[in-house]
Amino acid sequence: MDNKFTEAALIKIENRNKQIINDYVRLADLAKLRKDYDNSISKEYAETYKNHLFCPFCKGPQLSLVRSSKTGKYFLKTYSKQVHKQDCSYKFKSVKSELVDKLLINLDNNPANCKLVNSKLQSLIYKLKTNNDSLQPFLVKVSKSQILSDDINDKAVKTKRNIRRLPIKSLSSPINENDMNTAKFFYGEVNAHVDQRASKSKGNIFYAITINSITTNNYLCSIEMNKAIYDNLNIPDKLHNTISNKQNVPILIAFATILNPDKTNRFIDGNIKNVSQCIIIL
Repeated sequence: MDNKFTEAALIKIENRNKQIINDYVRLADLAKLRKDYDNSISKEYAETYKNHLFCPFCKGPQLSLVRSSKTGKYFLKTYSKQVHKQDCSYKFKSVKSELVDKLLINLDNNPANCKLVNSKLQSLIYKLKTNNDSLQPFLVKVSKSQILSDDINDKAVKTKRNIRRLPIKSLSSPINENDMNTAKFFYGEVNAHVDQRASKSKGNIFYAITINSITTNNYLCSIEMNKAIYDNLNIPDKLHNTISNKQNVPILIAFATILNPDKTNRFIDGNIKNVSQCIIIL
């Protein structure tokens, strides 16, 4: 089972064809609400979510929450005979997580992987700037043991042969447990500021970029990097100046890393160890 959906778009249909997108809801939250409903604790699942869940990317096919007979866990699947829109990456199976981990490990010694990672991030930034519907940022060609740097043409996309969907997370919705402890590509328009810090052990300077929601300004995550990486990222002056003025500024960002929660689960941090892993523009 390729459980690709970790969240769903909650859509209410009013006046027949008018779609009102209320929010994005996490699979974990849906599973808890469904359990409460099945145990007659709460009717919230049936009253608010049932029959109103759709693909979080293209908003095309309707999703149902199903309980696995093997594991007992809930997962989201598309309704029978409902298809994703032409430009939806959820038409494709997901890349195995271990292949994405392998892609991001030891980038310093693998120029081909650096180029591939950076090209995907550039495509995500381009998508943010132009609202382009291209599938290229989301897809890669794979073999049994690795993600390939081969270009993907229209024929390959059509046949879907050896084409997989990268684990990509839009920062327009909150970070959840499915986005942590696994390698992913993150992108979005966000509010951000920079803190300059010194490590407790050696006193080395490093930088932390705190990323907040562009709509609510709520904390999403942060990424850290050493001074050499920071200096080579071409950080916009307006963002760099937040070190002193402590003001959030809107930016477009795309980065590839593993986000890890701290011991209190209040903060979520990722490390940028190679300049190819991050792009920031105003």
